[in-house]
This record gives sequence, structure tokens and C-alpha cells, in this order.
Amino acid sequence: MQVDAVRVPRQGLGQRRKMWIEHGVPAVEIDRASAFQDRWGGLALPPAPFSEGGPRVLDADCPEGSSAEGWLFPAGSCRVSMAYGFMIGSDGAFGIDAHRWTPLHASTEGRVESLALAAHAGRWAKTAT
Repeated sequence: MQVDAVRVPRQGLGQRRKMWIEHGVPAVEIDRASAFQDRWGGLALPPAPFSEGGPRVLDADCPEGSSAEGWLFPAGSCRVSMAYGFMIGSDGAFGIDAHRWTPLHASTEGRVESLALAAHAGRWAKTAT
């Protein structure tokens, strides 16, 4: 990712904490989103091969959900207009939410690693089958 990703300025989530708690978001979910933002926030990634989807820049926002359904928070804005959003699940999985949660990778690390491997293969492979 040193070749294909860049870090852009990101916004901290601390100033939103009080407002989110007032709207019923549990503190533990805000802490998860803040930890994601501290580690991954502002990382601009290359697009996935054969897809224009995926967040352009990893960036957490207000957690959504309930204790019954589980909590998700956005992983960043999509590159193009999509009928779903990229989210981080309650177990840390990276996936999409389109009226139902579908995990794509077990973690954000898995998503970033898959993009890094695809970018590396795209640069060095003589053929792809």
C-alpha cells in the first residue's frame, strides 16, 4: 500500500461523541468507531479490481443499529453512487449494508491486504486468469 495508498487529513470523532450519545448510540460503539478512525481514517485506497466500488477514503461516522440487530458504522464514502454502503460490523468485519449486512472481509486489515495484493499482482503479473 506504500505505492498505491496515501494518507489524507482526517477529522477526529471526539467532538461528535456527546451528540451521538444523546441520540442513543452506546459509548462502546463510539469507541469502536473512534479506534477505527485513529488507525484507518484518512487512508485513501486504490479501487478494487473489476469494481469501482469501495470507499475512496476510509473514514468512520456515526454508528447505526441497535443492541438487538447489532451495530455498524460507515467505513467511508463510496467512490460512485451505490445502493449500499461500506460498513464495519459489530465483530470488526468489513462489508456492505444494503438493507441487510453482508461481510466481505473478516477485518479492515483483510480489505486493505486484498487491495494491496491485487495492486501488486496487477503491476507484476504477465497474465491473469
